Amino acid sequence: MEWDQEKAYSWVIEKSATPESMELEEGEDGTFTYTLLATRTVEETNIATLTVLATVTNTGNVPLTNIAVEIVLKDAAGVGIDNYTTTIAALAVGVQEGLPYSFTFDPTGHTAPFKVIAKATAGTASDEVETGQPLPEPKVTKIDEDAYVEDTFDPLFSVTGIAIEGNIDRDWSDIIEGSDWNSLTSSWSVSYTVVATNTGAAPGKYPLHNTVIIYGEDTKDEYDSDDEK
Repeated sequence: MEWDQEKAYSWVIEKSATPESMELEEGEDGTFTYTLLATRTVEETNIATLTVLATVTNTGNVPLTNIAVEIVLKDAAGVGIDNYTTTIAALAVGVQEGLPYSFTFDPTGHTAPFKVIAKATAGTASDEVETGQPLPEPKVTKIDEDAYVEDTFDPLFSVTGIAIEGNIDRDWSDIIEGSDWNSLTSSWSVSYTVVATNTGAAPGKYPLHNTVIIYGEDTKDEYDSDDEK
């Protein structure tokens, strides 16, 4: 029996600025605090494959025909999970036939250990065998358990009389890793500041566009983005 467990992670990211805007007289400066919040969720898929080989042998002294074979998979509570039936057309005295079969199911929805019951019937002759199967440790595959973030400011922002410090592009690829997670919320956050100074700008509104994008570490897929200005 083999158990394959796949954990596929998805990501959402939010970017906020505090304050969202400010008024600056000439000579004044102000500080914006940007905060990134990344949150992940996981979808788990569990597939167990139990390979069975039932061997039917004619131990009698007459040939057998139309031998009905049933192989049943149950859990420890006796709940039926799946079954396989077939017929052996004929079986001579002393001859045996092997019947390979595989059951595929989600083991997390059942109680281990599992049992396989094989029964062969030919007329009044029959036999039944039961074997047990413990649940093995899963082979775990994790997809995009970690992520990286690209936080980009508008490179074309240039306003006469407005000086900006801290508006640099940031790559947080070395931060969002398992050891940095809040285990209660599966989230990660970071904050930084950008300082704006009015050195003589004309009255008006001057948006500072910037966008954050989060990517899966394994697939490189873009999961989410958020912009501020």
